[in-house]
Amino acid sequence: MKKVPRNNTYLLILIFFFNVVSANSQISFEQILKNPNDLKLNLKYAKEQEDLGNFKSVISTLERLTSLYPENIDLKMYYLSISLRIDSVERTIQIIDEIKNSEQLTAEINAEIDIILQNLNNTANANENKWNGYIDISLSHTYHTNINNLSDSGTFYVSDSISNYATNEIENDTLEIPSIRIGGFKKLSDNSNINLNIGLSDTNQNKDKSEEKDLNSVFLNHNYFKDKNLLSTTFSFNKSNYRNQADINTINFGLRDKYSINKNHFLIGGINYTKNTYNQNNTFSTTREKNNYFVSGNIGYEFIFSNNKFLFDYKDGESKAIADQYGYKQEKYLISYSRYFDFGTFNFSKSFTENEYEIADTFVLSSTVRDDELDTTSISLNGELVNLYFLNKFKFFEDIYYNLSFSKIDSTSNILNYNYEKEIHNIGLTKRINF
Repeated sequence: MKKVPRNNTYLLILIFFFNVVSANSQISFEQILKNPNDLKLNLKYAKEQEDLGNFKSVISTLERLTSLYPENIDLKMYYLSISLRIDSVERTIQIIDEIKNSEQLTAEINAEIDIILQNLNNTANANENKWNGYIDISLSHTYHTNINNLSDSGTFYVSDSISNYATNEIENDTLEIPSIRIGGFKKLSDNSNINLNIGLSDTNQNKDKSEEKDLNSVFLNHNYFKDKNLLSTTFSFNKSNYRNQADINTINFGLRDKYSINKNHFLIGGINYTKNTYNQNNTFSTTREKNNYFVSGNIGYEFIFSNNKFLFDYKDGESKAIADQYGYKQEKYLISYSRYFDFGTFNFSKSFTENEYEIADTFVLSSTVRDDELDTTSISLNGELVNLYFLNKFKFFEDIYYNLSFSKIDSTSNILNYNYEKEIHNIGLTKRINF
């Protein structure tokens, strides 16, 4: 995002708002949560956060207020004055468009807006061909309650016979994953942009060694805006170099369209292609049989209001492998809810997946064709550390992002090997360096 220069045109308006929100006591975020529609209280909170230099909290508060009071042009002008200081050109132009369409627009305000818009266009044209680069340095800690998917019964079929797991089989385990990613994004035109990054990560396992690997990745994304459509094309390549398993090369291509019915309702559709190639060698002499490709399509509906987002999605896909016992058809239903707070984004999702395999796996149970159902519940919270209430006075925490997540997977199958439950707990931090 490009930063825009500060503008002093609205000094009188700012003075007016500063007087409205002036008081002796400081407003806490908890008071705002209890009174989210109180205009005077929220303006006082925004002014106090501005004085502290917490402009992201100011932007978040004003964004919410302008959605609650869309006809208040003075509020939009205050929002614009803050956006001019610290926000992106795209966001600022959007606010200007809202002011331009306001019934309270006066000739004087319109003339001032035209000057600001011209300055923004000059700034955008001067930087149109500039790449915006970044480096992300991350560390995550992940705890699995059943990392090797051990069955609920503690037994499994192998060549039509039931067997027990080894006494030293690992169930609970943790992963430590440091990673670095270098990338950039560029505006190609008024309605398109491109994103590119390459990454490297190293997975270390505490007890077992089955998941240890280093991962090399490349990601490319192009977005194109046309009328009410946002068309997004993605390509990625991942090379997973396992220390105790066969290496895997994964290529993914996706095409997604988001159609805006209006500002609150969206239709989503897309197609996706994934190809996995296993590295067969003397140690892993038959792993080539697992080579596969997966083709899927999805359709969904998204509803956004205030700081809330609901998503309903359906996916249908099919995987084809060299050995038919690894091929399957898949149906997946997903429901998710997101809530945006000043301190971060909360997400809850629930998905139901059914995988129906093509033929029986004679190495497992030759009399039964595998059929799995997976019930997955996920909860996550992510945001920037500086937006947490007790850290917002320290600029050191700017551009450091946190991620907390929890997932529970309940797998039910007609073959006892694949009846299992597991939980995945994750905490991660990412430091972003922009250049």
